[in-house]
Amino acid sequence: MSPKKNKNIFTYIPSNTPFYTNLCLKTWEINKPKNYNIIILNPQNISQYLPKDLMPLNFTTKQIENFSFTQDFVASLVLYNYGGIFLEPNIIMTDKFKTNEILLKNTDLVVFSDNRYNICQGFMMGNKNSKVLEELIRRYNFMKYIPIEIQNSRNFILNDVLKMFSKNDVLALNIDRSGYYTEKSMYSLSNEYLHKKYFYTNASNTDDFFELCQGLAYLNPNFIPEEFKNIKEKDFLKQDILLAQIFKKILNV
Repeated sequence: MSPKKNKNIFTYIPSNTPFYTNLCLKTWEINKPKNYNIIILNPQNISQYLPKDLMPLNFTTKQIENFSFTQDFVASLVLYNYGGIFLEPNIIMTDKFKTNEILLKNTDLVVFSDNRYNICQGFMMGNKNSKVLEELIRRYNFMKYIPIEIQNSRNFILNDVLKMFSKNDVLALNIDRSGYYTEKSMYSLSNEYLHKKYFYTNASNTDDFFELCQGLAYLNPNFIPEEFKNIKEKDFLKQDILLAQIFKKILNV
């Protein structure tokens, strides 16, 4: 599918993905705006979507798979080239999702954040040829010069770049009001224990989830309980836990 200017929802699916990836993508198909394309990138097709003039010399698409910030790097590249939205494939989309395209008429990049310089993973919305994204790409191209202990902090580059731009260039949406980290909207805190308690037990119900979530809900792939890591999709949907109930309600299964 050919990208449209600012009418694309991109995602990048690496070799290893969580068990719920396909379920998340199905929620996008149901709830995305009708005039938007969903473009699924992977190690085999990604090269055709990258802006060659911004790539490092001798850079191969194989290197992307082993990059410390794969999703952020790919998001920056494809949004700079085409504009639109980038979602990691571990995000649930509900029928409240709105693209809010008007935001991009007044700013260059839209992200979720719990403060000005703590950007949440999984979502970016940007204009084609965004100057913020261009600077992000430039920084990622020089990752090999950054000490490894700093590389482990994802927000190091994002924060450093955002400090160069004004609030008119980057709009940070508050996650508390969006329900993007739904467990934080429920418990006023987000961590591994609460993420597991919220999504992987039946302590909460779907009515609360759909009231709190304003369109997108982030599932942290690093917080999957051991017993669910290798579960089959059909077996997962039989579970009496909130996450399974959410998917069943959206997908009507």
